[in-house]
Amino acid sequence: MDPSPDGQWRAGVDKSITSLEAGVAESLNHLRGQDSPALPQTSPPAATSRPGRQTLPEPRLTPPEPFLGDPDQCTAFLTQCEIHFELQPSSFPTDRTKIAYVISLLAGKAKLWGTSEWQSGSHIIHSYHGFSREIIRVFSPILPCRESTRGLLSLRQGDRTVSDYIIDFHLLAAQSLWNEHALVDVFLTGLNDRIKDEPATQDFPRSLKQLEDLASRIDLRLMERRKDRRATRTTPSRLPAAVSAAPLPSRAPADPEPMQLGRTALTKEERQRR
Repeated sequence: MDPSPDGQWRAGVDKSITSLEAGVAESLNHLRGQDSPALPQTSPPAATSRPGRQTLPEPRLTPPEPFLGDPDQCTAFLTQCEIHFELQPSSFPTDRTKIAYVISLLAGKAKLWGTSEWQSGSHIIHSYHGFSREIIRVFSPILPCRESTRGLLSLRQGDRTVSDYIIDFHLLAAQSLWNEHALVDVFLTGLNDRIKDEPATQDFPRSLKQLEDLASRIDLRLMERRKDRRATRTTPSRLPAAVSAAPLPSRAPADPEPMQLGRTALTKEERQRR
């Protein structure tokens, strides 16, 4: 060991460096031995609430007209009520609410019948299906298919437009049990002769819709032709150009009568004497 002061200073510095390195190494070992600090837990992002299915407001409808017991209006009345049930489901959650609504729209003898069934606690007031079938049985006992069959066989277009004929035809056909081929034949039978005679050079379509479209086009074309002919008849014809009339020759004075030849006009006194 160097006994000089310089050697002692160097020895002190080396010792300090060695001690410092040992401390650093110990600190590193201590840090490596510790578990890594837990990261702060973050709350999961709040789930984005999806907007629920929007409920559209129910439409406000005009109540059906009261049912008086007319057999021809029975099915139409029930259909109007069922449309209300479909479009306003929250107002008619049960069969009894539907039946109560129908009874509230009855009038006349139909109202008396409905009131009796409700007050007596009949089994039909617990099932709308049974209640509606009972109304039809009581107030429209004739089978609709039989009535529609008679109506289809007697239906004729007449002087109406094809559009009006199609509407009446479909009202009857909807309750019939006929297939499309039978409906095509009876539709063709009821058409006006002027419609049936028009496509004489071609075959009629076998589809009811195609036949209705063809008949409608023919009817529109015939109506346009009638309008054209009426317009032609009512249009005034052009007058010929005015021709200057030649002046009529002046009428020659009549020849004097024989007795007046050589005579002068009579004076007033002479005429009085004669």
